[in-house]
Amino acid sequence: MSGIRVEGDTSGNVAEVNAGKHLKIAPQLTPTVDTGIVALAGKNDDGTIVAAGRTNRVYASEGQGLKQAVPVLYWDDTFNATAQNTANYFFGATGAQTAAQTGGFLILNNSSITTASTGCGVKTFKTFPLFAKSELRCNISALFTQAPQANETYEWGLFTVTSEGTGTPTDGVFFRRNTSGELRGIVNYNGTETQTAAMTAPSVSVTHDYVIVVQTNTVLFYIDDVLRGVVTLLTDAPTQGQPIMEASLPLNIRYVIGGSTPALASQIKVSDVFVTVLGPDQGRTWGECKAGFGHMGYQGQNGGTMGTTAQMGNSANPAAAVPTNTTAALGTGLGGIFWETPTLALGTDGIISSFQNPTGGTTQTPRNLIIRGIRVSSVIQTVIAGGPIGRTWFLAFGHNAVSLATAESASFGLSTAKAPRRVLIGHQVITAAQAVATLVAGDNNGALEMRFDGGPIVVAPGEFVAACVRSNTGGTIPTSGTIQHAITFDAYFE
Repeated sequence: MSGIRVEGDTSGNVAEVNAGKHLKIAPQLTPTVDTGIVALAGKNDDGTIVAAGRTNRVYASEGQGLKQAVPVLYWDDTFNATAQNTANYFFGATGAQTAAQTGGFLILNNSSITTASTGCGVKTFKTFPLFAKSELRCNISALFTQAPQANETYEWGLFTVTSEGTGTPTDGVFFRRNTSGELRGIVNYNGTETQTAAMTAPSVSVTHDYVIVVQTNTVLFYIDDVLRGVVTLLTDAPTQGQPIMEASLPLNIRYVIGGSTPALASQIKVSDVFVTVLGPDQGRTWGECKAGFGHMGYQGQNGGTMGTTAQMGNSANPAAAVPTNTTAALGTGLGGIFWETPTLALGTDGIISSFQNPTGGTTQTPRNLIIRGIRVSSVIQTVIAGGPIGRTWFLAFGHNAVSLATAESASFGLSTAKAPRRVLIGHQVITAAQAVATLVAGDNNGALEMRFDGGPIVVAPGEFVAACVRSNTGGTIPTSGTIQHAITFDAYFE
């Protein structure tokens, strides 16, 4: 059969085809009534998983605007610490299974046992919501030390479970390597499960990216950015209004051995996890996002000392001390309670609170400390002998030694040193012989408060930040007495 020659009636030009025998078409750049349109779409699957392929249209509003979904970070963590972050993660186990963090991985079944009816798991305390017409995405980078074996189950994704050890999932979306050695995507709606077809398991001892995309009507399962499974509620679970009943779920990873022992000891090693939502725009500031990760300034971070960063022991007060300008004599902490004996000489700087932003390294991610504000409130603990005296408070930051006398290095000097940068906070006045349980008068109705919303204070890893005071306005320096300072920082770790 002879071919068909396509030739322009006016131009005389001949149409061309490509190597696949498809006609080459160039759309008109200027729209007219008879040129047609070209629609924008995104292709998620070329037919490997969904027979007809999976293509999503791009939506244009009636106001001729392109609808765009703004991504918002919900969670972002790398398991490079050597201990559990007890602020962010819950650990549970049945039997002798254990977990550990080492070499940049969270390891489940670190004890490498094959004991029947044992299990362990790690989940976030925080939950992650699915909003209407949004797209919740969970990414877990993990490797398995053994090929799938009988009598063991791995589950990882967003879900709740009756017990992190050997309990049963009650709601959620997750990957599962089941007791038959199959890898499947699971949608669990209040205990009722809908599963994808079995997927080809990726190679062992290699880290792969497992991504779950949750929409209100569809759940997609990707491995290394390739779509491997889809659950569509309309056809696969037509009685469900959405994939999950709880609507907000923790990130969860667990390993369970069934009623009989597997042939080999196996582990799952997780390097990174993150959760995002795509649209709607939630108007969150970066500080709010970081707080959502657990990076708020008032608690310890991955790889560091867990608990509060403030100096404020349970039912305990610190000892009073005379501040100096070279040591943290009153104690350390990013704010908290500090007791001062206010006898420091006139015109001399004194450190009230001091905190060093952790230097970090391979087992603790270095993070900038972003300070948006500070508040100081002071009350007389023991009657002041002497006074009155005016005092100036300031924030010192950026120095890489605790002393306020740290000098700035010369240009290209060895082992660069940084002197503290200083920002005024305000003034206080101690009255003559001020009595117990009376507030020290400050610029703002007894308290001092300074906001840095226009340009926050940035304290790099390893640098210090200190709330300091100087008695420098006439009067009489007290000879005894105690002042209790309550200091609060509005801050987060970037």
